[in-house]
Amino acid sequence: MGTNIKNFNNWNRLNEDDSYWGWINNIGAGLKTAVTGVEQKPVETQTKSEPNPEEKSKTSDKSAEPKKVEPIQQSTKIDNKEYTAKLQAISKKLGMEAKDLTIDPNSKLFINLDLTKPSNVELYSDICQQWIDIRKPLISKIQDPITGADFAEAAALVFSKTGVYVPPQLVLAQATLEGGFSKEKNKPLDTKNLFNVGNTDNGSIRSFDDKGNTLPGGDPKATWKGGILAYFDLLADRYLVPGKRTADDLVLGEFVNTHGNRYATSKSYEQGLLKLIDDINTRVIA
Repeated sequence: MGTNIKNFNNWNRLNEDDSYWGWINNIGAGLKTAVTGVEQKPVETQTKSEPNPEEKSKTSDKSAEPKKVEPIQQSTKIDNKEYTAKLQAISKKLGMEAKDLTIDPNSKLFINLDLTKPSNVELYSDICQQWIDIRKPLISKIQDPITGADFAEAAALVFSKTGVYVPPQLVLAQATLEGGFSKEKNKPLDTKNLFNVGNTDNGSIRSFDDKGNTLPGGDPKATWKGGILAYFDLLADRYLVPGKRTADDLVLGEFVNTHGNRYATSKSYEQGLLKLIDDINTRVIA
C-alpha cells in the first residue's frame, strides 16, 4: 500500500451542491465503461476459480501477473495516528462493543465489520440507508425501492461464502460514481445493474437474475438483487482476493483486478471514489 496519499483532514468540506455533484457526475459521464478486460465476460457464480478462455487468449503469461499497484501521488501525507483516531471515534459513536466491531488496523479509509454477527449486518444496512437518504436516488422512489438492507444482505452472503469483506463506504461510492444512485434514468437503472458490471466500451450491456447469473441487458428476468449480488461476487472473486488486493489498495493505488485490468477506463476513477468515501465517512459514519 502506498504512503503518499491525500490528507483527508485538510480537505475542504464537500457539500451536496451543484459544483460537487456536477464534478462527480462529470466523472461518471466520462467513464463510458464500468469494467474492462475480464469483466466484459458474464459473471457466473458457479465458475470462480479460473479465468475464462477469452481472457486467456487476450492475456499473455507476463501480463497475467498482478500489476504493481502504484499509489496516487499527492502533495501531503496522511497522519496514520490521526486517521486511526478518526476510525476509533467512529466505532465509539456507533456504540458497538469491541467484540462486535473491529477496525482494520491497516485500513486508512474503511470501517471493518464482522458480518457473521447480525448486529453488524444491521449496522451495514443502516450505513447504506443513510447515504441513500442523503442522495435520494431514483431507485429509492420506485415501486419496489432499493434499501440499505439489499446491500447488507449481499455483503453478508458473499462474506459467508468467501470470507471477503466489501466495506459499505466502497459499495456506496462505487454505486454513486457508476450512476446507480442517479436521480434520472440511465444505463445502470435500465439494466437493473447499479454497478455497471459487464457494461463495456464496446457497447455490450448486462443484467442479472436473482442468483447473480448473467442475462442480456434489459432482460425481463433481470432483478435489482441480482445486479447487486453480481457486483459483490465480482469484487470477491477478482478484486478483493485475500493476500492480493485490499480495499485501500484499490482506492489509494489503482482500481485493478488480480490480472491488472481496470474496473473503469477513466483515470479519474480513484480520485472520484476518494472524494465520495471521505464524504460518506464524514456525513454518515463519523
